[in-house]
Amino acid sequence: MAVLAEDLGFDSVFIADQFQPWRTVGHSSATVPWLGFVGARTRKIHLGVNAMVASRRRAPSIIAQEFATLACLLPGRVSLALGTGDGHDDIAATGRRWPAELKRVQRLRESVEIVRGLWRGERVTYRGESFRVHDAQLHDLPATTVPLLVTATSEAEARLAGELADGMVCSSGFGLRAHRDQFVTTARSAARKPRALNLVLEVRLSYDPNPRLAAKSARPWLPAHVVDDDRYAPALFDATRGTMQGQKDTRWIVASSPDKVVQSLRQFVSLGYRTLVFNSPLNDQERFLRSFASDVMPALASARLIRPGEVSSPRRPAGHRRVRG
Repeated sequence: MAVLAEDLGFDSVFIADQFQPWRTVGHSSATVPWLGFVGARTRKIHLGVNAMVASRRRAPSIIAQEFATLACLLPGRVSLALGTGDGHDDIAATGRRWPAELKRVQRLRESVEIVRGLWRGERVTYRGESFRVHDAQLHDLPATTVPLLVTATSEAEARLAGELADGMVCSSGFGLRAHRDQFVTTARSAARKPRALNLVLEVRLSYDPNPRLAAKSARPWLPAHVVDDDRYAPALFDATRGTMQGQKDTRWIVASSPDKVVQSLRQFVSLGYRTLVFNSPLNDQERFLRSFASDVMPALASARLIRPGEVSSPRRPAGHRRVRG
């Protein structure tokens, strides 16, 4: 799918770092080997992850080393987004309880600081509440620093993105008002150079020329936070997916016409989002990529929401398209 995305004109592809899928049917490939393989099979498409989590199952020092190595092998083609994670991953992989929100945000802050220090080539000793490193240093660093983003699902994470990162990733599923009043405002107010902050919008888009298929594909997916606790398992997601039907339209943009997509995204772009990463729930990902490239990309370019020839896709595809300007 990543090779096809590049051939169709997407300019980046993102993978979600998941130990197990959100539902009992799905994929959850290991992120780093997948990125390396795709990088070798493609020519220039940008490769990202949304989002990787430093936790009990992966130390931030190792994440720093992995992405520095990827950037050496694929110069200028790799970015890293760090986030607070999902309960179902940590619980399944470690058998331990999911930490409270404040603890998760503190853990994210520590991971960003450790990764930053190691990428600067420093010899790092760090003693945090969640992570410690002693006299650590990376010996293979890329000529150009890897862009470091923070994926925000709360105001605290948006503030951290502005304070410490190069940019923020946020989902359209929170709604335009939350982006305007909470995420964008908070991140920019915390940034030293607010206009230099790269704002990346994960667009949850169920698009298909067939209206029934577009609506049907979005229907099984609940908001993640509804089941993101110690009880979560993919089977629970499948068992409870019908209980939130009234909210599904606010979590996904459901569209069968390019004009609907343009209308839905115009106000997000006006807030300052520069990069659009499209995440589709369609089971037939090739169908989505081809119909999006033929129908939606030209409409977005015509509306001057993206530059012609620039778009992206994730690996459940999130394809991304850079916003005009």
